[in-house]
Amino acid sequence: LDLPALGAGDPASFDALGGAPYDGPPLALVCTNGKRDRCCALLGRPLAEELALAAPEEVWETTHLGGHRFSPTLLVLPHGYAY
Repeated sequence: LDLPALGAGDPASFDALGGAPYDGPPLALVCTNGKRDRCCALLGRPLAEELALAAPEEVWETTHLGGHRFSPTLLVLPHGYAY
């Protein structure tokens, strides 16, 4: 998956792997949406910043992933690990 091309709106990047499994580094999506749950804004932003120190290209801030209530949520792709 060509993430920069996808971010630029290029739909052809969805087929960048030609059907092969993804073998690149994992992508961490951290919810930082304070409108959905204030824990995500208060705790998600610092979590995303801390993770980005180790791997800036593999950490993205995102909106609602489900769950929430007492802490921000994190989804690791392609593995599907949810925290």
